[in-house]
Amino acid sequence: MIKVIVGGDYFVSNNSVNTEIFDKSVIDLFQSADFKIVNLECPITDLDKESRILKSGPHLKSSDKVTAVNLKKIGVNVVTLANNHIKDYGEKGVMDTLSFCKQNNLNTVGAGENIEDASKILYLKKDDLKIAVINISENEWSSADANSAGAYPLDIIDNSKLIDKAKKNANKVIVIIHGGIEHYNLPTPRMVKQYRFYADCGASIIIGHHTHCIGGNEVYKGVPIIYSLGNFVFTKKSNEKGWYIGLLLKMEITKSAIKWNLHPTNQNKITGTVELLKNEKKEFILNNVIELSSKISNKVVLENEWKKFLSNKKREYLSSYVFTNAIPSKYIRALLSRLGVYNLVMTKRHLAFLINLIRCESHQEASIDILLNEISKK
Repeated sequence: MIKVIVGGDYFVSNNSVNTEIFDKSVIDLFQSADFKIVNLECPITDLDKESRILKSGPHLKSSDKVTAVNLKKIGVNVVTLANNHIKDYGEKGVMDTLSFCKQNNLNTVGAGENIEDASKILYLKKDDLKIAVINISENEWSSADANSAGAYPLDIIDNSKLIDKAKKNANKVIVIIHGGIEHYNLPTPRMVKQYRFYADCGASIIIGHHTHCIGGNEVYKGVPIIYSLGNFVFTKKSNEKGWYIGLLLKMEITKSAIKWNLHPTNQNKITGTVELLKNEKKEFILNNVIELSSKISNKVVLENEWKKFLSNKKREYLSSYVFTNAIPSKYIRALLSRLGVYNLVMTKRHLAFLINLIRCESHQEASIDILLNEISKK
């Protein structure tokens, strides 16, 4: 039997006021496992701001000293690196992180000096049992390619081939995916379809993070799919509901089965300390997970929740396609919005044009390559 613990997103900033991040309850739980896995949600590098890549969203990084001391306290021996922040400080930041992990005896999966390296399967062994770990990230600023370092990207064809390869060489296959929509507790309809397909391909269990909030789960054809573990520890402050609650997944793996259960955690908003929840607080979170899981199991309910999300986010998404969104001054953008420029631009014809660029595979491919080429020129 192999005992494995998987935690969600891990980021401890250099200016964290607390060096005692983990409560004894968390330390004890981690000590009970053979392999302890967390998602290292930032490069470990001393590069300065000039090394940041062009991207939307924040840039994260941490130092080797801060990261090493805290990971060692809970005995982490595996880190997943396929996430949307691993390349925040460019290829050098990725390579610095890989070097840090090697120096601290941390097994890595999900990132490398190129896509071939990033796609390598991590095999964990104990006695006569061998499990494979595959780590995938949605394509959000961090993907490796044939000639550059980064994360192993989400690609249905390549991912399914890798899962099949792992299945032939291990007793069980763990697939860990960094994806979903931040602060949305449910998987998108596409995610459900895709993760179930990975189960059909040979994944033994599928585990998700990235959303910064916990999600539900399901068992599909005997394969557990845990859609989001939420944050494990994230010292960046937030007012988002659910930011400070996480789930730790504990597995007992044999050749014939995977037994698993979830342990809710809470990160203190002031001190940053992470502890296991107990009694009524624990039951409250687990009941929340059950409620979310019930929505996933009902296709109609899940689609209705998705429609609600789309309705709430409609303006935010559509405004991204209007030229006025590129104007630096928020006051000018607000003025143009009040003048109705948004409605003049977003005609039915223009919306149809956008749909075709995004939905049609060939136009999508061409659009992405053209935009990347234009960015490289500026």
